[in-house]
Amino acid sequence: MERRTAEGPDSRGGRAADVSGDVPAPLDTDEDEPDELSARLATALDDERLLRNELRSTRNELRGVQAEIVRERLGRMLRSEVSNLAASTSGEASRSGVAAVIAEGATKIFSATWAMVAFVTDEQFVRIVHGGSVPDEITRDWAEVPLDTSVPICDVLRGAADRIELGDVDEFAPWPLLVAEADRAMVASMVAEPIGTVGDPDAVLAIGWSDPHDIDDLERELLELLVGRVGPAFTRSVRSEIDAEIASTLQTWLLDVGTADVEGLEVAKLYEPGRDLLSVGGDWHDIVPLSGSRFAIVIGDVCGHDVRAAVEMSQVRHVLATNLHVLDDPVAALQMSDEYLRRRTPHPLATALVVVVEPDGSATLTSAGHPPPIACRPGDEAYVVECGLGPPLGSGLGGYSSRTTRLTAGTVLTCYTDGVVETRSDDIDACIEDLRRNIEIAMSGADEDGTNALPAVLDMLQRRVDTPWRTDDAAAIITTFENPSSCRGGSLPKDTQV
Repeated sequence: MERRTAEGPDSRGGRAADVSGDVPAPLDTDEDEPDELSARLATALDDERLLRNELRSTRNELRGVQAEIVRERLGRMLRSEVSNLAASTSGEASRSGVAAVIAEGATKIFSATWAMVAFVTDEQFVRIVHGGSVPDEITRDWAEVPLDTSVPICDVLRGAADRIELGDVDEFAPWPLLVAEADRAMVASMVAEPIGTVGDPDAVLAIGWSDPHDIDDLERELLELLVGRVGPAFTRSVRSEIDAEIASTLQTWLLDVGTADVEGLEVAKLYEPGRDLLSVGGDWHDIVPLSGSRFAIVIGDVCGHDVRAAVEMSQVRHVLATNLHVLDDPVAALQMSDEYLRRRTPHPLATALVVVVEPDGSATLTSAGHPPPIACRPGDEAYVVECGLGPPLGSGLGGYSSRTTRLTAGTVLTCYTDGVVETRSDDIDACIEDLRRNIEIAMSGADEDGTNALPAVLDMLQRRVDTPWRTDDAAAIITTFENPSSCRGGSLPKDTQV
């Protein structure tokens, strides 16, 4: 086989290069090229750092925007809560009621350890209404203090400071009493903000935190919004308290006309005003002397819970008492009173119960739409006494009747209005049965001679009406006598009143 040489023709017809002699020439490289690459690399690194910084700055801005959005949403929510809190004060008629609503709501809105509201009761004393999270010992010991007490709340109330903001316990130093009570009150920072006119406020809102705390812009805005919104509630409640005092004085005067002179008769009376705006109503009780050593026990309830009801109560009471005294018959007296009230415009509507007690112990009972009385002797079962029935006075329907029973010596007779007996969920029959059991239990602890029977029943009734949900006024008259034949005109009865 013939061997081809390097010089021979290649397969494509050309001549191959001399492998041993043709070495490629080196590239022509600029001596400055490494410096240029370094510069370009440095520029790229600088650009990367700038990009990273811009990215970091953008992320921070986004976080700030997100935080601002969250804060704005929180602000809107808290502003709404302030508005709801201010609206809640509209249902309160007293300064204490308004203050309680504010103190409870402010604790939640400001995420505080506690809140309290203080106002001046007279020229010398300050009443402090505490929120539910205030320690019990502080609530007990700081319910009322002299106005000149050296604490931030009193300083703002006196006008010695417009407002006081303390960020930590070191700032408590000007008030040694606050320093002494700080641990017990669980407070390390607080603010005292006036409600009403600065320098002469209607009240002061104090908010405390258990850790150092500086008020931020949102909290300051919410605080100003809160005291501005609730200010009118305090102004309104001051007027309401004045009106209520006048109405209460009127009602007390209308009720406190004395008990008839019935010798040997023991009487205990209860009256609790309703818990509405003016705390007055139309309930009344009375004892009317009749002929022949007879007397009538009367209790009634005029519809309504205002000053007008109290005035109408006085009218109905005296009309019925006069008719009983003149006509000397409970059915005729109710009939005549109904006719008289029906002719008045506008005419009042009232329920009434009349129990006429005879010297021999017999009793005639007549009802104008009123609940029946309950009788009980110490150690015996209590029972509901049946009455003659009829419609309320002022209806013009008439048709009254009577029932007669006998009351033995030592029997305790309890006459009451619906405010004593009614609950929010039970029907009237169940309520009367519950009262009957309560009277029986109260009487079971009385002495056999009945010496403490009336106080026992009165205390039970007082506890019964002392409920936060009761709005109607409540009245009761409880009577007993050693011997019915001994009850005659001539001296004042033994009289207990709540």
